[in-house]
Amino acid sequence: QVKYLDNKKCKMCHLKQYKSWEETKHAQAFKVLVEKEADKKPECVVCHSTGFGQPGGYAIDDKETETLQNVTCQACHGPSNLHFKAKKEDKKSVVNAHPSEALCRSCHDEKMSPKFNFEEYSKKGIHVITPHEHKGESKEEKPKSDK
Repeated sequence: QVKYLDNKKCKMCHLKQYKSWEETKHAQAFKVLVEKEADKKPECVVCHSTGFGQPGGYAIDDKETETLQNVTCQACHGPSNLHFKAKKEDKKSVVNAHPSEALCRSCHDEKMSPKFNFEEYSKKGIHVITPHEHKGESKEEKPKSDK
């Protein structure tokens, strides 16, 4: 069974990505809702938290899921318990290493993000450090080209 974990579990192995993510708007997404008093509105919470409406995901007013506030690693890469427990050689098979445009657009739609340009943002990446930029540190391979 898949389960969302505290985002700090990701940090244990992916420190550079985590630190870079901390500098993004995704890391502060829930704060925006609190400031606008929209943190109890499901139609807003779904895109400003991780796993809302999913088993084990963020739930409004549930102290146990507070670590899933904001758009964390798992919002894009999927629930992490299987990845976290997997043997080293199996880790890549239980994580969404390359989130799709459709996933991004499920929140970044015309109404809420009219200037969102998937191609532009995917070139930058949501976290500055991509796997091929620190190959020697994480032992991750350069992503294969789809071309």
